[in-house]
Amino acid sequence: MKQLGITILLSIISSFIFAQNRGDLTIRFNVEEPTGTLMIQLRDSTGEKIENRMVPVKSTSAQTTFQRLNVGEKYIVAVFQDLNGNEKMDHHFYGPPKEPYGFSNDARGTMGPPDLKDQWIVISGNMRIDIKVE
Repeated sequence: MKQLGITILLSIISSFIFAQNRGDLTIRFNVEEPTGTLMIQLRDSTGEKIENRMVPVKSTSAQTTFQRLNVGEKYIVAVFQDLNGNEKMDHHFYGPPKEPYGFSNDARGTMGPPDLKDQWIVISGNMRIDIKVE
């Protein structure tokens, strides 16, 4: 019985320590047109996809939360507003996007996407950020 009590105590302590190394990232997206769907991608610091999400747009802001991200690690959020429901970013024939988009830190590139380092968010616990989708 004593062994079981120690095991339970160690399990509780380790889950508490493990939880301390994780944080939630809540993102509020500010949009101009209250229509369509936000196509959101969480990426690691190298730009590799971790998770995709689709969030309906019903007002000039929408929100989502990525849970249990590693504290101290860098992440990137990329988003575009799918206005026509085809689930892909539409582009003009000469290259630039037709649909509103945004990146973490509201990073913007010139003649292409912004540098990864300009998009990095370092998780420091539970966090909340805003991204303009324009």
